[in-house]
Amino acid sequence: QNDAVGKLAKKIEEDVSELIINGNFRMFLQPKVNILTGKTVGAEALIRLYDNEKGFVSPGLFIPLLEENNVVHLVDLFILRQAFQFQKTVRDAGLEVVPISVNFSKNTLTSPNLMEIIKSHCDTYGSPDGMICIEITETISNMDHMEVNRIAKSLHNFGFSISMDDFGTKYSNMAVLTQFDFDTVKIDRSMIIDIVENEKNQLVLKHMIQMLKDLGMEIVIEGVETSEQVTVLKELGCDVVQGFYFGKPEPEGRFYELYM
Repeated sequence: QNDAVGKLAKKIEEDVSELIINGNFRMFLQPKVNILTGKTVGAEALIRLYDNEKGFVSPGLFIPLLEENNVVHLVDLFILRQAFQFQKTVRDAGLEVVPISVNFSKNTLTSPNLMEIIKSHCDTYGSPDGMICIEITETISNMDHMEVNRIAKSLHNFGFSISMDDFGTKYSNMAVLTQFDFDTVKIDRSMIIDIVENEKNQLVLKHMIQMLKDLGMEIVIEGVETSEQVTVLKELGCDVVQGFYFGKPEPEGRFYELYM
């Protein structure tokens, strides 16, 4: 796969737009599930890169290339458009639309034409009305607070909701929760790896969930892989989960067949 990555690195350096046009970048969707009912209540849009010779390339290999070449915003905005299009397909079929979360890098948030692109999508597909959630990481705490809140206000005005991704990684900055206007917080998988055996971890997560609820935020816990984790998370008051136990990321068509 190293040869494929080398070729793709060169292509990314030359023209990532061509990879998008040619269908090498694709949107996969992973279900978010109500832990009590088992019903799919949302999805996360994930980027995948397909090489015509080697097949799918690991995101861990190509996403750093996108970031290094300052073109990750092109892929983020491609996924945003795909999410709009997918929801239109679902609506046109007379089915219930579920919210889709789309990851935005820091570079995407500060793209000079971001709001113009978003307005164009809203004009074409209709306002998302909370049905598209922009996921951003707590690295935004390193950005100018007034600028981030201006962007967040604009996104809210367009009908998006906003989620903080990867909460609980490394040294989580609790102040981020009060400085920015989040609708949802996604708790990182690292918080539940040993949740079944580790009572201290259970206690921390229990109070974290309650605190976030008291702040009026919805909570999603990612990385759920076993029935034992599900049992504990139910007891701790978790509502929405995401992980291989409930469903892996699927191509758009397959997700539609399985979960719509």
